[in-house]
Amino acid sequence: MGDQAVIRRRGFTLVPGPLRPWRSVGGAPLLALLLRAVVGIASQPAYAEELGIVRRFDSIDVTFGSLAHSPSRPNVAVGPDHVLVGTTFHVQVFDRSGVSLSLESLEDFLSLPSQCEEAYFPDVLFDGQSSRWIVGARAAADFFCLAVSSSSDPLATWYRYAFPVDTLDSYFHVGIGVDALYLGAQRLSSGGRVFAIDKAALYAGANTSMVVRSLRGGSHPVPITLHGQASGTWPTSDRHHFVALGDSGAPAILRLYSWSDALDGGVPDNGVSLDLESVHGTILEPPVDNPQAGSGAPIAGFESVPLDFEYRDGFGYVVSHASCQPAGDAVNCLQWAKIDLETRLLHSAGVFGTDGVFRAYGDLAVDRCGNLAIGYSRFSTDTFPSSFVAGALATDPPGTLSSEIELQPGDVVYQTSSGRWGEFTGMTLAPDGRSFWYAGVYSKDVGGGNWNWGTTVGELAFPSCTPTVFADGFESGNTSSWSSTTP
Repeated sequence: MGDQAVIRRRGFTLVPGPLRPWRSVGGAPLLALLLRAVVGIASQPAYAEELGIVRRFDSIDVTFGSLAHSPSRPNVAVGPDHVLVGTTFHVQVFDRSGVSLSLESLEDFLSLPSQCEEAYFPDVLFDGQSSRWIVGARAAADFFCLAVSSSSDPLATWYRYAFPVDTLDSYFHVGIGVDALYLGAQRLSSGGRVFAIDKAALYAGANTSMVVRSLRGGSHPVPITLHGQASGTWPTSDRHHFVALGDSGAPAILRLYSWSDALDGGVPDNGVSLDLESVHGTILEPPVDNPQAGSGAPIAGFESVPLDFEYRDGFGYVVSHASCQPAGDAVNCLQWAKIDLETRLLHSAGVFGTDGVFRAYGDLAVDRCGNLAIGYSRFSTDTFPSSFVAGALATDPPGTLSSEIELQPGDVVYQTSSGRWGEFTGMTLAPDGRSFWYAGVYSKDVGGGNWNWGTTVGELAFPSCTPTVFADGFESGNTSSWSSTTP
């Protein structure tokens, strides 16, 4: 661990329970509130309020289904009454309290076996504008398979599609736009491609096709996913945005693209380069392997690519991981950025890294109050692979995180023949824009064998971010006395 103690905040628990203070990972007495090395930013002050866990429950693990050898890549979608979790080969539906309502293999869920055999790595989303669920996945037979619910009930009818794609297209990501569903894919031979599918046709169960365009320059494009319909921040323009790894492949260089009139012959622009290092000031290199406690082999660091792109109130938010050196030795760190979509400039950027602790495979979201939460996998020589979340209030200094919460500790040494971990995890928001939902991975004791991973789902929130209510004068119609409170 080096000679610097690592401190984590257990967080404010919103379910019954005490307020848990800062303590060291090893359980040593409190030394100081801020005894940790944070890369690229100054020491941070103590905060009165922190991100807290509302509930947590387990989802799919390695023992589910016949393809149990594969690593997980969990992501999550949340509607008014339900939660969908997708992992490598499965889709599970819960109610909002964590009770499982259905669990299916991805092939059975997509129900298009001739085109969607061996479908894998689903994206699950909820369209807050239209109250529809979306599940999309690449299939081995050169199709992209898509399922769209006919209503806000994920247990009711779905419309299912299979769109032909090129053998060279991989690493698909789905994003929700104003008029279309958008996809980004990496071309194994050259750059990336983007796709648009008419939402009106999809949501009516009508026949439709994909519009396909190539991007210049950047690789691994990720379309933005819109949030904010319930809180009034849904955009009106059909201009859609994509973020990609920059031409150089350097972890701190991203490229932002815009695509207007996608369904009517428009083409993406050439993009603009965003240098995150010029804002956060930290030198980043490609990821390194992640250690773990015990006799387990190191876990591959994978690639430093954008994992998600989230919209909130005119800004785009993105996170990735790369290696940095908070105290001389390389560890994997989280890098995130807030991008002004109108000016196409960086608003802020940050790096979170600690001596001896490796953080990777992150995803983020931003609530209706502008507060940020990032979920990720955490590794060290003293711990088994675990699932963590960190947060920052909208009023915190730009590029900083003010809390770190252990969502689910690892149980055992993670055993794998290839060294691969989940590579992606998933964070999203409920439609009201208040509660964060994160699907993370941890090493789970399943009785031995390889690929012993489990998925954990957590609902989290900042206590002060509550819906605006009228405190007085409502019944009498005296609007002059109306005020905003947090009951």
